Amino acid sequence: MSEGTTPHSSPTKPSYLLRHWRGKLPLNEAFWRNTLLLNLALFVVLGEVTSRLQHADVIFVLPYMVTMAVLLPSLTIWQIVGVWQSAQSYKQQRRSVESAPLFARLSEGIHWAYMAQILCVLWTGTLIEFVLQFTGLPSQFMPFALFRELVRWLFM
Repeated sequence: MSEGTTPHSSPTKPSYLLRHWRGKLPLNEAFWRNTLLLNLALFVVLGEVTSRLQHADVIFVLPYMVTMAVLLPSLTIWQIVGVWQSAQSYKQQRRSVESAPLFARLSEGIHWAYMAQILCVLWTGTLIEFVLQFTGLPSQFMPFALFRELVRWLFM
């Protein structure tokens, strides 16, 4: 028996949030479910809430703004770290393929891990820009304006 378990208990499995953070989820699940689908759902919900609060009293709007100022960057950091870690795990599982010719590496799908990590870098830039803009710094002086334009060009 392992330490910390009794005959009638099973070892506890880390929470889903922790497994994502540590990169223990498959790359496709970390990327598609925990970033894109979650962000899409959040976009819809926050759009609806924001439209309802448009003419609301400040006493209702302020807690919402503070919550979003904390929740969105925290969620984005969790997403970036989880996808990055999952991509690292994905590459390690296919480490023997890295010495193979380019065609063999592409057929194994290792390029998806690299693409996910490139997107993580872009997301990090947009997150930093969001935080800096939220603090009131002018965006035209930020080097991360390039990230914003690149993301707009790629996804809009």
